[in-house]
Amino acid sequence: MNSLKIVDSTLRDGNYTLNQKLKKDTIVSYINAIDATGIDIIDVGHTNGLGGSSIQVGRSALPDAEVLEIAREHIKNAAFSTLILPGFATIKRDLQLAIEKQVDIIIIGSRCTMAEVGERFIKYALDKGKQVWSVMFMTHLVNDNELVEDGLKLQAFGVSGLNVVDSAGALLPNEVKQKISLLTQNLNIPIGFLAHNNFGLAIANTLAAIESGASVVNGTARGFGAGAGKTQLEVLVAVLQKMHLCSHVNFDKLLAATDLAETLFNSKNCPKITPENIISSQYGVFSGFSKPILRLAELYQINPRQVIKEIGNQDVIDGQEDKIVQIIWQLKNNIKS
Repeated sequence: MNSLKIVDSTLRDGNYTLNQKLKKDTIVSYINAIDATGIDIIDVGHTNGLGGSSIQVGRSALPDAEVLEIAREHIKNAAFSTLILPGFATIKRDLQLAIEKQVDIIIIGSRCTMAEVGERFIKYALDKGKQVWSVMFMTHLVNDNELVEDGLKLQAFGVSGLNVVDSAGALLPNEVKQKISLLTQNLNIPIGFLAHNNFGLAIANTLAAIESGASVVNGTARGFGAGAGKTQLEVLVAVLQKMHLCSHVNFDKLLAATDLAETLFNSKNCPKITPENIISSQYGVFSGFSKPILRLAELYQINPRQVIKEIGNQDVIDGQEDKIVQIIWQLKNNIKS
């Protein structure tokens, strides 16, 4: 059964592990290995998408244009995707670049309940003949009806599929089932799912999504990614093949590729679940905040767990990295928000 598609985002989500410092040799070596496995889609770029390189979230080692050129040259079998986040990216500078560099699938992201933010980007890419998917972040923050409402808007904009992201690793399998079931029942486009592993539930949640109708799932080699990492790709494929799914992926070649990734990314960077990751999921805090929270907490000599809890209490969302310093200042000075 090959209807289930597997996305490998090691060269985008995993880029977070390297502080966005992916080098050409790493990109080429990993693509050559993973592209021979039968994986359906390879996602490449800055973790926050094209135009995401910044002091706040990490400066890229290579310009976006060069990264896309390298990926386009070496991806021969899988589809090639990249992420666009309106706010970081612009149509003229970044979306047009993805089109010019012949990216196969352009993924336009937005926070759930903010579908309209991506509408112009979606329609521009569609007008240029590109396949466009949408991705909804921070889906743990909204009720299921709101999620469906936003999904229907994105479908009406013309996207080919919709990815749901548990950005804080805060969802439980029954919650994933409920959300994905409602989306698959109410939309007529493919639904995908991307998990974070802060609660150690990335595999379980991905399986719950598949059981509820998701037809595209995402993982990274060794689980490389923000917080406690993403769904570990090689474990996911092993489980799926035991379920008689995903037979099109060559598992031995996949293991060789993920072994290579551990060498390229440095084994000391392999994700693990820390107390801070667990608290982050408890309070629904975006996993991508983990590094800046730890760095700033050390700088200002404050308990990072206290910072995480307050970020959650104030409903700070992805893209609001500036508020981390503000919250630390409030805590240090006993100022109530």
